Amino acid sequence: MKNLLLSLLLFTGLITACAKPELKPNIHGFKCYVNGTLWEPSKQGDMFADIVRIQLSDSGFSVSAVNSPQRFHINVHDPNGILPGNYILNSSESWTNFAVYDDNLSTDQYITDSSHVGTLTIAKLDRSSKIVSGIFQFNAYNKRQNKTVKVIQGEFQGEYVVR
Repeated sequence: MKNLLLSLLLFTGLITACAKPELKPNIHGFKCYVNGTLWEPSKQGDMFADIVRIQLSDSGFSVSAVNSPQRFHINVHDPNGILPGNYILNSSESWTNFAVYDDNLSTDQYITDSSHVGTLTIAKLDRSSKIVSGIFQFNAYNKRQNKTVKVIQGEFQGEYVVR
């Protein structure tokens, strides 16, 4: 009986360890590669912003992440409503579809435009639990320095706030 109980506990532990973790509220994730280097938000908040902030309205969605002095901000707007799907990031105007990678707190901004584009895909959107997840990639341009940054394999997930 003791061996059966021990085997059952061991089996349960193995099953639990192998199971995919479920996304839980207040667990935010964000990562991407910037010119081939892994970028993740800081593990602690700073005085400028939340580490990861996700917002949703009837016609807008945004996700921001900070690892001071660097930050990301991605915004999409759809007057027909935000739903799971693909959004083209091809503007630099507020309240449109754009992405910004700021390398030094607003003094070194790389911004999408009609020549430097990307995509944001909202893969899951659970309005009852306010959880969203998705992927992104984009090229962005810094006019001041005449440089381009390539952001790939971007992922986000977490609880959003309604704005």
